[in-house]
Amino acid sequence: MTRPPDLAWASAAQRRRFMAAARRVERRLEAVASAVPGDMGAAAQSTLRAGGKRLRPFLVLLCCRCDRRLPPQAVKAAAAVELLHMATLVHDDVLD
Repeated sequence: MTRPPDLAWASAAQRRRFMAAARRVERRLEAVASAVPGDMGAAAQSTLRAGGKRLRPFLVLLCCRCDRRLPPQAVKAAAAVELLHMATLVHDDVLD
């Protein structure tokens, strides 16, 4: 995962919380992609390895309250948004 955009964080603790959540999202994406068998799994892993800014999941995380620990549902939602985006990329690659 590349570095998220520079933001004006309210505190160092807030930045640490969001960065930790971004790492959890990345681990979840890797787990999901590696669990898919066959050509679809290979395409998912390839798309995931291509990297990217992961802007979509980061935006989901930013929608959460910033004054407390991010809930596990936020990580799941952020990963789901990125998986949907990845699926559209794979689908587009197959059709082109």
